Amino acid sequence: MKIQQDGHCIYGFQVIVINDLVLEVEPDKFIQIDHFVLNTNGIFVLETKSWDGAFLGTKDKWRMKQGNKWVEVQSPTKQNERHVKLFKK
Repeated sequence: MKIQQDGHCIYGFQVIVINDLVLEVEPDKFIQIDHFVLNTNGIFVLETKSWDGAFLGTKDKWRMKQGNKWVEVQSPTKQNERHVKLFKK
């Protein structure tokens, strides 16, 4: 399989990956998708984080350990669900 990379895009025989995709889904309303993957199995929207440390996560609640406490952080799952919902518009 030959893979070519062009800026933020990677093209392969059966896959296209676009990194850091920004779309205007409505006038002045934007979403930023970390990784957009298109292949024979469908379209995939992936969110990545470069977090460090201990984490607990469920669909709606994510927590990061700070000292002896668990502190709630923004849910990447909910963020990605929002991106998918707006992308489908």
